[in-house]
Amino acid sequence: MENSFIPAAGSQSWTAAEQPQLTQPKYDVDYLKRKWGKIYLIEVENPNGEPLEYVLRQPDRTIMAAVGKIANTDPFKAGVILVENCLLYGDKTALEDMTVFSAVAEAFEEVNKSRKATIKNL
Repeated sequence: MENSFIPAAGSQSWTAAEQPQLTQPKYDVDYLKRKWGKIYLIEVENPNGEPLEYVLRQPDRTIMAAVGKIANTDPFKAGVILVENCLLYGDKTALEDMTVFSAVAEAFEEVNKSRKATIKNL
């Protein structure tokens, strides 16, 4: 199982000074929160029943704009863009399994739903 930090697409790459010191296979939660703000841990089982952990960051407006452009025409590709651009830690090769990817994408989309807003005449 390959666990690695993956910088988000379109963002700056990790520099040697920024690369957190890891005790494999765990990640530095405090560092990731300082760098990315809100982060989420998603735990799923691979087809062999082994646990997998994925850490994803809250998407920014650039990522949401890219997702929004194709969400109506290709919802699957929109999910791929969302997960791949927010993935900070996890076994990227395991995401090639559709059951693993679907579980991660569904859980992540659940936390990224729009908040309910109200409007009132003043």
